[in-house]
Amino acid sequence: TVVGEGEPTLYAGLGTLLREIRRRTVKPVAVITNGALLSDPAVAEELMEADMVLPSLDAWDEDTFRKIDRPYGRLRFGKTVDALAAFSQRYPGQLWLELMLVEGVNSEGAAANFRPLLQRIRYDRLYLNTPVRPPAEKGVLPVPSEKLRRLSEELGGISIDSLTSGAFA
Repeated sequence: TVVGEGEPTLYAGLGTLLREIRRRTVKPVAVITNGALLSDPAVAEELMEADMVLPSLDAWDEDTFRKIDRPYGRLRFGKTVDALAAFSQRYPGQLWLELMLVEGVNSEGAAANFRPLLQRIRYDRLYLNTPVRPPAEKGVLPVPSEKLRRLSEELGGISIDSLTSGAFA
């Protein structure tokens, strides 16, 4: 699994790295990414070397994108989602999509707001996640387990809240 100490698609040699890993092992190679750079044709092409790509989709509009992902510079929600949808249509491997849900930010109306976006993306698995470790900022709250399970059912995804150890201060 290529995840790095930050966003792996920022690495200029990602394609070479993935090819070398695949050359040295028979195990599947996965890349966990926030998906922000899928609009760069070179990055999208390099990711074609992975057996699995696990991008995040945490917002349904520019406002929630800014609140949750706090994108750098000129990154815009519409372009990011368009790139993810386009990548998903041509990517030959497994695409496992993750929705990170934060209580009070993108959890209310999540099913209705995410559903149109999910219809544009070809994915093999959908995971719904919520913060499980103490966040760097105050006010970041996990979605309650029952709510996360309900949203998972509504969206046809898999809730991974079973990894939480309870509330954190």
